[in-house]
Amino acid sequence: MSLVIISFFVICFIYCISTRKTKKIYNLPPPPVYPGAVPIFGHTLNLFGNNKSNFSVETLQTDQQSYSRIFNIIGINKNWFDQRSRSYEYFLSLADPEDCNTVANTCLQRVPYGFAKFWLGDGLLTAPLPIWKVHRKLLNKALKLEGFLVIFNKNSRKLVESLIFAAEGESFDPNPYIRNMTLDAICSAAMGCDVENFAELKKSYIQALHTALDILMKRIASFWLHSDYIYSWTKYKKTQDEIYKSIVALNDTVSCLVSLKKLARNSLMPSGELSNKEIHDEVNTMIAAGYDTTASTILLLFVALGSYPKAQEKVYQEKRRLTKFRIYDRFIKETMRLYPIVPLIFRTLDKDVDLKHCTLPAGDTCCISIYAANRHRVWGPDAEEFIPERWLEPSRVPHNALATFSFGKRGCIGNNYAMMSMKTTVVHMLRHYRIEADITKIKFKVDILSTPISGHFIRLHRR
Repeated sequence: MSLVIISFFVICFIYCISTRKTKKIYNLPPPPVYPGAVPIFGHTLNLFGNNKSNFSVETLQTDQQSYSRIFNIIGINKNWFDQRSRSYEYFLSLADPEDCNTVANTCLQRVPYGFAKFWLGDGLLTAPLPIWKVHRKLLNKALKLEGFLVIFNKNSRKLVESLIFAAEGESFDPNPYIRNMTLDAICSAAMGCDVENFAELKKSYIQALHTALDILMKRIASFWLHSDYIYSWTKYKKTQDEIYKSIVALNDTVSCLVSLKKLARNSLMPSGELSNKEIHDEVNTMIAAGYDTTASTILLLFVALGSYPKAQEKVYQEKRRLTKFRIYDRFIKETMRLYPIVPLIFRTLDKDVDLKHCTLPAGDTCCISIYAANRHRVWGPDAEEFIPERWLEPSRVPHNALATFSFGKRGCIGNNYAMMSMKTTVVHMLRHYRIEADITKIKFKVDILSTPISGHFIRLHRR
């Protein structure tokens, strides 16, 4: 009985602290709170289960008609009862493109990628802001596109040949073939290393990367796993240690240390050159980010082309006439608008940020929903429809509203690389195959990347 009484008073104490701090934090007009919060736990209980739940998919993507929402999530804090700490962690979810740009350009510190430091270290995705600024300037030079087209053409031809078996057959998922191709391409183009003949090494790396992303998402969604101590006792930590060996194996094989050091020496970096650890972290980051996002986008483009045969034929005819890719550019933009590969990004609010309708207080976390921003009402009443022709009319494309490669100054460093890779691959595919697919059958789960639960099934017909 005494234990019940003590527990009751502890719960009341936590509730009083959290509600008092809520009032103190939001003395300026805050965004509306998403419905469904309960005392003590806020919205935390909605995260129980898996990332296919309605809460994960619909809530975190935010109501497109709203400019922002608040989610109260319990945070594990070393100083839980410290008056300076908070028992709730507030996630402010944005959907309005203008507000998203404001936050992304004002606050550059990313979260929650710190959980990925075990394999990415202080690479561009996970680096603190001071390190990111220095490395970004340096690595911009590494991703110049000279010579990349030769590599993309070579790998695209091999992809076409590897898919001959599927022509005129049943529908299939080309996922493993695309990922193998893009992994070869990023190692050759960005790193100057040929890993084509390391089939088993690449296979184990791809499996390890996907497992790492699954663990990362599980840890983000499970507040009790935010504690390093608790996490160290779980099966996920054991798996993490095992897959790290596969990730390091590919990194060691990519013998590009000399070229990156040379790049560092020739740069304008005041510190001279990157250390071995910094090179190791950036190699891991560039391989992981460059291969996976490009592969996922190409797969979605295949499915989209197969779902809109008239648009596919226009792209094919444009390619045959050897004209500039105006039609294909519009198709890519519209596909990536409706189906962004990275659905959510996060920023730490290190200062108060004034938006159009409210002020976001410093100290909280902002979830920028790229998915919702790309379908926001500023795109018009047909925002949910696939209409590549909208890109012909400037009035139908709101300024700075498309967030395919993220918002703000800390956007994707490899956007030009990805666009060249995608265009080259699709041109080779359409030269040899007509694609059939149904994009309406694809159901996504909220993950680090937009991951179809049902796969990317297509059918190929020879031309």
